[in-house]
Amino acid sequence: MKFLVNKIHKIIIFKNFAETHQQLAERKGLHVVEMKASRQYFPEVIASPILTPLKSEEDLLPIERLKLDDFYGEGRYPLFKEKPPPFYSKLAGHLDAEWRKWPFRNQEKVSIRLLADGVVPRWTRTQRHEWAKRQQELFENGILQIPKGIGLSHVVDKKE
Repeated sequence: MKFLVNKIHKIIIFKNFAETHQQLAERKGLHVVEMKASRQYFPEVIASPILTPLKSEEDLLPIERLKLDDFYGEGRYPLFKEKPPPFYSKLAGHLDAEWRKWPFRNQEKVSIRLLADGVVPRWTRTQRHEWAKRQQELFENGILQIPKGIGLSHVVDKKE
């Protein structure tokens, strides 16, 4: 809030005592340079000091190297605090879940990379349908047995 009040105060002062780019160049003894996106951020001199001597590189202070927006704010920036971690980040259940997910990290990125590099062949929809038709033929001809249950080996069929 204090920063906002200071910013508003600077705007009011700037409006009341607004100076042109030429006056700023005279007061500081530096070139005023504009960098536009339309010029690919190539610097363009807007104003140069006429009456005051131009300062050399050795005479410049770090505060004088600021951008124009920061110059009138005297180098102050708003404080952006880091967002705190959620309350559950240190709980045992959450840590256990994170630990169980750990081996599967980056799998999606790795699979995309392997497909892109051609290490793993793509398995398109038409290829899946062809594979399913071949499997169906193998099941119908009795070459492969149809799996029973849902993959549980300890499940035994009831005798009727």
